Amino acid sequence: MQLTFENNNIVDVEGMCQVFSYLKNIDKLEGINFRCNNFNERLIEALADGIRMKKELRVRAFVD
Repeated sequence: MQLTFENNNIVDVEGMCQVFSYLKNIDKLEGINFRCNNFNERLIEALADGIRMKKELRVRAFVD
C-alpha cells in the first residue's frame, strides 16, 4: 500500500488521527508521501503510532 497526502487542509483532526493510527494494522506499507499539509502535533503523534515498528517503510516529505 502507498499513501500520498498532498495539499490538504485537515478539518477533521480526530478522523485523520484514527486513519493514521490504523496504519499499524496494514501489513505491507511500502511508501508514504506528504507535501504541504497542516499537520499539528496530535496528527504527527498519530502518524508515528501508525508507522511504528514497520519493517520497511519509504517516506518522502517535502517542506515548502
